[in-house]
Amino acid sequence: MPLSSLNLQAFVAVARSGSFSRAAKLLHLTQSAVSQRLLNLERELATSLIVRDPAGLRLTAGGHELLRYCQLKDSLEEDVLMALDASRSRLAGTIRIATFSSLTCAIVMPALAPLLNDHPLINIELFTREIGQLSDMLLRSEADLVLTHEPSQRQELVAEEVGCESYVLVTSTRDAARQDVFLDHDPDDQMTTRFLAAQKKGGSRAIRRNFLDDVHALMTGVELGWGRAVMPRHLITGRRGVKVMAGFRPLLVPVYLQYVRQSYYAKLHTATRTALSEGIANLIAKASEAER
Repeated sequence: MPLSSLNLQAFVAVARSGSFSRAAKLLHLTQSAVSQRLLNLERELATSLIVRDPAGLRLTAGGHELLRYCQLKDSLEEDVLMALDASRSRLAGTIRIATFSSLTCAIVMPALAPLLNDHPLINIELFTREIGQLSDMLLRSEADLVLTHEPSQRQELVAEEVGCESYVLVTSTRDAARQDVFLDHDPDDQMTTRFLAAQKKGGSRAIRRNFLDDVHALMTGVELGWGRAVMPRHLITGRRGVKVMAGFRPLLVPVYLQYVRQSYYAKLHTATRTALSEGIANLIAKASEAER
């Protein structure tokens, strides 16, 4: 017996929104109606799909499997409809992309611009998260594509290297007094330590750190003389208040495009991957050339 499309719709809404109440609003139903549809689906499948715990809702292993099936089903349906509709020569639909702060505005958005210009019916949902959160967003089906420095080694995920960020040590162009301070994102940010360790003299000495949380705040902090920072070279292009410090070797950090391994990918998914992989490599290379 085929699964009820209404029950599947309720399940997808709950899984993606993380809340029965938000799912109810999306579907214009009562919360009890959404709960009942999910209960009916679990009875049909004879398995639990969603578990409530103190941290919120989470999918079971069966729930993750069903969500991937629903996404694949939607992709196939979208491609079939586009193929049957002669008037629809352009891609349409929603694609969800998660990345980290140094790439979001400077690289990812410009890389996607040509795709959106050619296919204005595409809807982009773009999320900026911490590096350590990105791969899990794929596993929880919260994103379709992620860009990360640290790809998961899980077999169900694919990781493709699409470029390298070149990290350099930057300082203010003004006469700054706080040259002993290194500005970082947060205490877990190890990029400064990695950069110093990669230099000929190593990076074992203790350093004084200040934390500014946001990549744009870091750049402003450097400009104002709050301290030095290890930053991607592409963020420096065009900023007159900062300069690259001589005598240090750049640290090359690969950028990976990661997504769920499956037997079929919608045309929108494939086109977005192509736009990102080609655009990111070109934009990072151009920024590095402009800085030299």
